[in-house]
Amino acid sequence: IVGIAMHITAGRIGDPGQLIIRAVHPSGPAARAGLTHGEEIVSVNGDPVTGKTYQEVVGLIRGEIGSSVTIALRGPQGERTVSMMRVSEQQLMEQTPPSM
Repeated sequence: IVGIAMHITAGRIGDPGQLIIRAVHPSGPAARAGLTHGEEIVSVNGDPVTGKTYQEVVGLIRGEIGSSVTIALRGPQGERTVSMMRVSEQQLMEQTPPSM
């Protein structure tokens, strides 16, 4: 997702309502906030994602560059909430080491 540098996928077999983090760009805001592969997104800015489509949740996560987004997650270590500042693609590229 542009802005916080992560990829999500919708659902698991038998439960299409779940949104799971599949990849996190190592130089992006999501990585700096500690988001990891396999965590489930529970809410965005306090708005539960239950019953929302993939596109609706992505729309909640995206926003103005320089603004913040708060995401509640569920993973192996339990539930937690993180806040991230959205960045532009150009800012992300500038923060990425040349070897990537």
